[in-house]
Amino acid sequence: MTPSALCGGSDAHWNGNLEVFCAQCKHAFEGTEHAVYVALSRSLFHPACYPGAASATRPDESSASILEAVLAALPGETAIINGAGTIVQVNEAWATAAGSDRTLATGANFLEACRLGLDMPADVARDVHAAIDSILGGARGELAVEYPASRHGQRRWLEVRVRHLARLGGAVVMRFDVSARRQAQAAIQRHVSHIAHLDRIGAMGQLASSIAHELNQPLTAILSNAQAAIRLLAAAPPDLAELRDSLVDIISDDQRAAEVIRRMRQLLKKTGFNRVPLALNDLIAKTIALVANDALLHAVSIEFTPAPALPVAHGDVVQIQQVLLNLLSNAIAASAAGRAAVRKISVGTTALEAAAVEVVVHDSGDGIAESDLDRLFEPFFTTKSDGLGVGLAISRMIVEAHGGRLLAENDPIGGAIFRVHLRTEPPDAR
Repeated sequence: MTPSALCGGSDAHWNGNLEVFCAQCKHAFEGTEHAVYVALSRSLFHPACYPGAASATRPDESSASILEAVLAALPGETAIINGAGTIVQVNEAWATAAGSDRTLATGANFLEACRLGLDMPADVARDVHAAIDSILGGARGELAVEYPASRHGQRRWLEVRVRHLARLGGAVVMRFDVSARRQAQAAIQRHVSHIAHLDRIGAMGQLASSIAHELNQPLTAILSNAQAAIRLLAAAPPDLAELRDSLVDIISDDQRAAEVIRRMRQLLKKTGFNRVPLALNDLIAKTIALVANDALLHAVSIEFTPAPALPVAHGDVVQIQQVLLNLLSNAIAASAAGRAAVRKISVGTTALEAAAVEVVVHDSGDGIAESDLDRLFEPFFTTKSDGLGVGLAISRMIVEAHGGRLLAENDPIGGAIFRVHLRTEPPDAR
């Protein structure tokens, strides 16, 4: 090896006679004399010439000390596992949490602890075991998952993160108590649910005339069929076939009216946040049916193009329907007030690449003023003379509480486009 290679490529510390010397005292190194190499400056020092060199001459001990210091400084409970899943080093937080549980102590196998269930639900433990096995094998880079657990008799939420250590052939495992964040999220969701309920009541008030008209149709038909049935009974002999048809029509119209009331009650009902798999295309179709009469009264047509085999999004059915209701009601108003020859709303769904689905609502109105685009989702901002300016603000709040996005833009050809992005990942997935 040449002196320049020994010095990390620098020729600043050798004298031309192939003698490597100390960067501080300029004396050459002799025989097997220890040297301290500083990578930052690519310099060599005698141990006595370099501060702290005593520990630097024992690289194994120094590395261990640095690792211990790093582990102690890391947040949460941290352990290092080797390629076989054996726990080789832990920080104090991990050791304290493990207590007398030998399945989480140094020397134990973390993969085996996951297989036995650890402090996780069985299904989470199986998934974590498979993921860590994949990480150690190099097929996956990292894992992050949250799960409920019981600690010291209290219900807690924990997050486990695992990241591959490529150079060491193992992984670092970190666990965090995320109960406070979970509680804050639950409080936010309750707050959103309360505000959303008030907005739904307001939306029903705005749709009152169209709902009354929608109810009036089956009620009028019921009255007509009942009067016809009375006349049929007065005939001698009564026409039983016609009478039966009238009664069948009465039942059908009664069911139509009951469905209108059921939809109203569903939206007006105050519920907590309940995340479930969403049949999004079906939910959009039901929401369009809810505003169909209002659209008819304003001479606006609604076209729905559902994407086939749409990935399943997750969310609260009532709250997502409320977002759709707000967007459709706004689109009807914009299209009715617009100057387009044809008043039309186009609604569609599509799958996005980033584990999400998109709902698009495109109206035929005059679009959004450029000066209003940045303020569109601000609370109490409205361009309507009779509007409160809370519908879009609440809609964005709901969508963001679901981990999604609500976007607005103008179509250069005409009208405004609103896009709702919802995640297709299961709850708590990363």
